[in-house]
Amino acid sequence: MKKSKAKPDPSLPELLEPPLRKIYERFERESYRASGIPAKFKELIAMAAALVSGGQKTLELHIQRSIRAGASRQEISETIAIAAGISAATLVERADAAENQSE
Repeated sequence: MKKSKAKPDPSLPELLEPPLRKIYERFERESYRASGIPAKFKELIAMAAALVSGGQKTLELHIQRSIRAGASRQEISETIAIAAGISAATLVERADAAENQSE
């Protein structure tokens, strides 16, 4: 039996129509251009955002970019812990709000 190679899922920019793709790519370039926030921290922030929003491919991409930008294993671990803590706090807040509305 032949094993079929699965095609990789297309990335977001590949799924966008050309005019929207250009806007997306420009936005991304502007977001990552040199500024007051070092590249390593931008990547750690992006990694945390991907983690809490559920973007698996985006998470993997930004973990790799974080490493290339000089993030240590400890910095990545702490970023994950902070993102997890914020997510947990958000869930508790939502549960509390739902309980208060049902009273």
